[in-house]
Parts: sequence; C-alpha cells; structure tokens
Amino acid sequence: EAAAYGTAGDETGEHRMNYPIEDIEGIGPAFAEKLNTAGVTKTGDLLEKCATPAGRKAIAGQSGISEVNERKNLTRQVPSATQVAKWVEQAKEFQPKLTY
Repeated sequence: EAAAYGTAGDETGEHRMNYPIEDIEGIGPAFAEKLNTAGVTKTGDLLEKCATPAGRKAIAGQSGISEVNERKNLTRQVPSATQVAKWVEQAKEFQPKLTY
C-alpha cells in the first residue's frame, strides 16, 4: 500500500509517506481544492510548504485558508519543532489503534 502513495525524501535523506492531501482526516473536497490552488496536492507538499511561519502565511494567502489558531486562539503557545519531534518519536512507540 505504501508504494501506491510513494515517498518523498528530504535533504537529510529521511523519507516520509506522501499521501494525497484529501486522505488527511478533516480535509474534505472544499479544503483540498483550496490547497490545490496553492500547489498543495500531497502531504509532502503540505509539510514542505508549511514548515515555516512564512510558508504557512503564504499558503494561507494563496488558498484563502487562514491559520485556525489566529482566528480561534486555540493555544496560548504553539509547540516548538523540538517538542513536536519528541511527540512524534513517542507516538512511534504506540501500538496502532485505528485500522482501515
């Protein structure tokens, strides 16, 4: 199944799954269409283009999708990249709970 989606490498040689953007839970056809207009069709595009605050702002402007936290103030502090990396490593240790 993974081969059907392909992988995208980054400058460190690491690979990640590169799924169609519509496969992300919560992104329906309307958001996918908006992201497509900004050049985001795969998860790899989203990760690459939204890696920085400037990139996220550019995608928001091109797609018409604003950052939710700015509108709704959901968090007081956005986690650092280091904290998110720690969460990802911790999540890798969990047994999968969802099946498809």
